[in-house]
Amino acid sequence: MFILEISIFLHMVGIALGVGGVTMSTILSAKAEKDKDMAKVIMKNMSTFSKVIWLGFILLVISGFGLVSSVKWPLDTGLLLAKHLVILLLFIVGVAIFFTQRRMRKHAPSGKELSKEFISAKKRMKALGTVSLILWYLVVAVSVFI
Repeated sequence: MFILEISIFLHMVGIALGVGGVTMSTILSAKAEKDKDMAKVIMKNMSTFSKVIWLGFILLVISGFGLVSSVKWPLDTGLLLAKHLVILLLFIVGVAIFFTQRRMRKHAPSGKELSKEFISAKKRMKALGTVSLILWYLVVAVSVFI
């Protein structure tokens, strides 16, 4: 029974870190769009948010194994499969965000001129961030009903 309680706790912490990290990242990105002076500071701190989100993801996956192996009540296998699919999509989007962040840093403007590569990476990052936000909230919604 102890594994079940620890797994539930770690699952909730993982969800909180993931949803909280992606929500704050989205809010700060929107703020950076409006305030160019803050954009550099926010950009430097995005890697911290990424680490928090990845930690949440890892806790979610590890605790998920503990939950599935120790739960004694019947699970809705359809919803569980849907959640696993969302988790897989989150991983794919997370990897794409990682490489897009690297591309943005590589092409970050040194002067006032923005390169085409930077603008392209920035647009891609915005789209990926939105998808990640939706997927994390979908994880929460599905988790409630499993």
